[in-house]
Amino acid sequence: MDYTIRETEFRKIEHFATSAGRERVIIFNPEGAVWFAAFIADQSDAIPIGCACCVITGQKALFRGIFVEKPYRRKGVFRALFVEQLKYCKAHGIKELTANCTPLSLPEFLAKGFTEVGKYKNSKNITIVRYEL
Repeated sequence: MDYTIRETEFRKIEHFATSAGRERVIIFNPEGAVWFAAFIADQSDAIPIGCACCVITGQKALFRGIFVEKPYRRKGVFRALFVEQLKYCKAHGIKELTANCTPLSLPEFLAKGFTEVGKYKNSKNITIVRYEL
């Protein structure tokens, strides 16, 4: 399966909110958000199969809203979205990255060099990770 990753508008991915919410991934459009989406390359109607967001505040970015629809998981889409977020942050002078990880996303962030810094609001399931560029 070929897919492309590109910057997009929130309205193109907001339909993920319901299915992502079932997995404790919250999809909303905070101030300073830059959205990316994965699209199947051979589809002319360009329906997204996954999304990710960087919320930029000064020289810091929060990675959030990373979600890939179940049929497209384990095909490198999450990784490709992650890489696109990282490239964007490096190109825009971001110095520190954080993310709130579910048990599904945590291994990917740790493999990319992020370190655990705590739990989100005393949550047993959401782990906060950090990385300095």
